[in-house]
Amino acid sequence: AMKIVCPSISGTVTIGGVSPNYPNFTAAVNDLNTFGVCGPVVFNVRAGTYNEQISLGAITGASSTNTITFNGADRDSVLLYFAGTSTTNNYVVDINGSSYVTFQNMAIRNTGTTYKYVVNFSGASDNITFDNNHLYNDSAGTTTSSNSTIVYSNGIVHNGPITFSNNMMIGGSYTFYYRGSGTTALTPGITIEGNTMKPYYYGAYFYYVDAPKVRNNIIDQRGGYASGPSVIYGYYCDNDMEISGNQILGSTSYGEGLYLVNCDGTSSKNSIIANNMIALGDTNNTSTSYGIYASSCGFMKIYNNSINVLNNGTSSRAI
Repeated sequence: AMKIVCPSISGTVTIGGVSPNYPNFTAAVNDLNTFGVCGPVVFNVRAGTYNEQISLGAITGASSTNTITFNGADRDSVLLYFAGTSTTNNYVVDINGSSYVTFQNMAIRNTGTTYKYVVNFSGASDNITFDNNHLYNDSAGTTTSSNSTIVYSNGIVHNGPITFSNNMMIGGSYTFYYRGSGTTALTPGITIEGNTMKPYYYGAYFYYVDAPKVRNNIIDQRGGYASGPSVIYGYYCDNDMEISGNQILGSTSYGEGLYLVNCDGTSSKNSIIANNMIALGDTNNTSTSYGIYASSCGFMKIYNNSINVLNNGTSSRAI
């Protein structure tokens, strides 16, 4: 019997436009998942709108040398979008056990009304990067449901670093919902750096995470959910967590800039909370607000933060 063998992918190829190698993301990802790579691959995505969703699995041949990059023309001219309708198709980009994949210079949007993940992690992955993208869903949303999260990873212990850098991230109940499996199964740290985020509810919600890094972001929750949200929430975020250089604009009613519980560094891996600018609250509100709330946290250094808490609640305080 005859057997048809297709080669794995290598080099620079195109998606969309005139005479492309692949007409759309779906065709390119199908080949990646089926045939793998035998060298570094760059998919240059031409200007256009692409109404589809994609799921990347464990890609054969991917490595620190054989990286896979989806490179858009720019984030104003390339739009990948899909409308989630249920829990089974709630994503535009799904990462399921992938390694060494980068998405850059494009817009990715979930146009659904209830199920609105933009990026979903459904399997343990590593060395995944989203850089200089516009990641968004319904920017006028008013839901606190985690079904409306921009970046969602729940109960997964990843195999290595995940990075989101220099993105515009608008809408969603949570910008990041990132949760490991338990106190003895922390997911390896995520790096969130240089992004602009405007969530309705939480900017970053971390639960069972090893050493997350949140650096030099603008996180603006003003005008969102008013009744006590935390812009950054951390629970069992251990070892050398770092939250530094961020501009954190919290609820204009009451809430917390940072809410950290059971986040323990070590003598050699201190947690660092430094050089942040935090503002929240309302002088007409008497509920309790905190700039930084830290409870049952050890080996944590908090310094050089500028905090303005406007609430008149008797228990409100900067730290």
